[in-house]
Amino acid sequence: MVTPQVLTWDAGAAYLRRPVEKEFEALLYESLRRAGGEEQASATPREGTRLAMTAPRMARLLLWPRTSQSARTRRLLATAFSAERAVMGVDDGCGFSGWTADCRARVCPNGEVVWQPVLSGTFIPLDLRSPQARSLDLLGGSRMICPPRLAPADDVAQEAVARVEEAWRGIRATPGTVADCVAAWTRAVVVQFDGSGQFRSGPNGQYIARVVLVNPHLHQTPVAEVADTLVREAIHSFLSMQERTEPWVHDPLLYTDAAAVVSPWSGNPLPVDLFLQACFVWYGLTMFWGEHVEGASFGEGAARRMLIRASRGFCGQNFADILWPWHDQVRSELIELVTDMQRSVRWLAE
Repeated sequence: MVTPQVLTWDAGAAYLRRPVEKEFEALLYESLRRAGGEEQASATPREGTRLAMTAPRMARLLLWPRTSQSARTRRLLATAFSAERAVMGVDDGCGFSGWTADCRARVCPNGEVVWQPVLSGTFIPLDLRSPQARSLDLLGGSRMICPPRLAPADDVAQEAVARVEEAWRGIRATPGTVADCVAAWTRAVVVQFDGSGQFRSGPNGQYIARVVLVNPHLHQTPVAEVADTLVREAIHSFLSMQERTEPWVHDPLLYTDAAAVVSPWSGNPLPVDLFLQACFVWYGLTMFWGEHVEGASFGEGAARRMLIRASRGFCGQNFADILWPWHDQVRSELIELVTDMQRSVRWLAE
C-alpha cells in the first residue's frame, strides 16, 4: 500500500517509493510477454525496451488490452521497438522512419534523428510537434481529432518551453525528493496550444506518466500553476502505478465514472476512487507548497495561495465520515491513511 510518507518529500522516505516503481515495471514486462512482444523486446537494447514499454501510450496498450485488437497491439509494439533500435543506432535492416513511442524523437527516412526538447537534467520529452500530441482532444475527450492541429510557430514553442523550464527549476530548487519523484513518475509532457486564452492541464486517464499542458506560454499563466500541474500529475501517475499492482478497493464496481463524493477542494462530484487519489495528491501538494512559503522560487504570494488551495479540503468534513458508505468496499488501511493525512494537515494549520 502506498504510504503518505513518500509525499512528504523527505529524503528518508525515498526508499518507500521504489517497490511501487519496480512492481509497476514488472507488471508491464509481464503484460508485454502476454501480448507477444518478447521477441521484439529481446532484439532491442534493454534501455530501449524500457523506454518503449513505459511510454504512456504503450503502457495503456499493455495494461488495458483488447482481445479483438491483439494483432494491432503486436504491430504497435513492433513499431515502438523498431523506433528504439533506430535511435540507438542498431541496424535491424528495417529502415524504420517515424516517431518513438514516447515521441521524444522522430527518425527521418534518411536515418536522421530529430529530437524534441527535454526537461533539463532528465530524459522527459516536451512533446510539442508529434502527430499524437497534435491530435489530442484538449477538452478531455478520448478520441483523436482529425486533422491534427498545426505545429506551433517556433517563437510560441520556445516561449512554452521556457515557461515549463522555469517551473521545473523551481521544483528542482525544492528541498527533499520532489524533483526526483516528478522525474521518476513522468515519462512525457505534452505541450499544446489553443485559442482559449487560458492555461489548463489535461487528464492523463489511462496514459500513466503523461502530463498535458495547454497554453503554458501565456504571460498571464503563473509559473506556480505550471509547477503545481507537474507535481500534481506526477503524483497521480505514481498512485495509478500503485493501484494497478495492488487495487485499493474490494468492489470493482467502484472503478466507475459515476459521481459519489463532492470534492472538498473543487466542489466537483467525484467517483470514490478519484476522491481517494485526490486526498493523496492534495496532501503531496500541501507538503510541496509548504516548502515555498518564503517565496524564493515562485514568489511568497503565489506560494501561499497555492498552499491554501491545496490544504483547504483537509479542514472540512472528516474523510472517514465521507467514506463511511463505502467502508466495507474500500481497503480499511487506505481509509486510515487518508484520515491520518487529514489529521496531519490540520495539525500543521493550527
